[in-house]
Amino acid sequence: MIRPFSDELFSAYLDDELEPADREQVERHLATNEADRLLVDELQRLRGEVAALSPVQVPDDFTDRVLAAALAEAEHTGMAVGPLPVPDFAKVEPGSTNGSAGSVLPEPGFTGILAADADTE
Repeated sequence: MIRPFSDELFSAYLDDELEPADREQVERHLATNEADRLLVDELQRLRGEVAALSPVQVPDDFTDRVLAAALAEAEHTGMAVGPLPVPDFAKVEPGSTNGSAGSVLPEPGFTGILAADADTE
């Protein structure tokens, strides 16, 4: 069975990001579709549980340690590991908010995984 609404549409509904006409259409659908109504109810419940979690402080080197562990595991399992050059279809933005020196952002339409060192100096 093909669902008339995507998970992204339900997410936008829960985030109150839909235009009034789209919101009304989703609400009409939920009124007649128990499976999707249960899905939305479960997503709302999970959001509440996540929101109730206490914030966690992580050390400043947390990102570096996670990345090092991931690379070590990749090497251990035989995956190719190493920095890749930033492709022409990507751009580097300095001063990212994730603790790294920069972010590599693929151009729209790119599908794949990027692993790159962002040198912004």
